[in-house]
Amino acid sequence: MAIWIQFLLSAAVNVWAGNRLTRCTKMIAVQSGIGVAWAGVLMLPLIDLAHGRGPLTTRVHQGHILTASLSIITASLVSLAMLSNIFFQVAWIGSKTLLIASIYLFGSRLLYRYDKKNNPMFLVPIV
Repeated sequence: MAIWIQFLLSAAVNVWAGNRLTRCTKMIAVQSGIGVAWAGVLMLPLIDLAHGRGPLTTRVHQGHILTASLSIITASLVSLAMLSNIFFQVAWIGSKTLLIASIYLFGSRLLYRYDKKNNPMFLVPIV
């Protein structure tokens, strides 16, 4: 039971910190006139400096890099699908839906296999 309390407290702190960081980024963007996206990009070096023990990117787990890459690919495909005029149907399902679902399932399988191979805790039953 204690692990669930710790999890919920950690989640609450993460949500609070994320909301606070978003508000501060928006304030910086409005006051400087550089836009929210650029303000977010400028926040990365500040977070890296606050981390202190060398570049933060060197401490990122490869599984997170794989997840982020698959997310970027999926979001890019969704954007391209929304902008394209190419469309055909298989039964009642559109081609764009099939493509996005296929990429998602492929990515899920890839992440599952990666975790199974590289994470020893993956095979430990949760009690």
